Amino acid sequence: MLDYCPQKGHWKGRQNTMTKIRRGFFNGVSAAIGGMVLAVNAQSIAFMNVKSFSIPRSDTSYAVQEHVLQQIGLLIMAFGLFLILLTYHEYLRTSIRDD
Repeated sequence: MLDYCPQKGHWKGRQNTMTKIRRGFFNGVSAAIGGMVLAVNAQSIAFMNVKSFSIPRSDTSYAVQEHVLQQIGLLIMAFGLFLILLTYHEYLRTSIRDD
């Protein structure tokens, strides 16, 4: 519900909504960037303590760990993008009344 605040001359509900929208957009961008970074750096993270190995890389447990980290990173990125989409949708639904 929008309440008019005569001391400040604006609608309190709209101000709270815009604050929530900004926070949601920031969280979505942070999650999307964090997920991208995790997905791109999955190989470096998985093979961090490995100096060398003689068998093909795909036969090691480190390759499985790399794949899992990539999938988690992509899932976090997808969640962030979905959060941005929901935030944008909510922004479009807010009322524009400022009088």
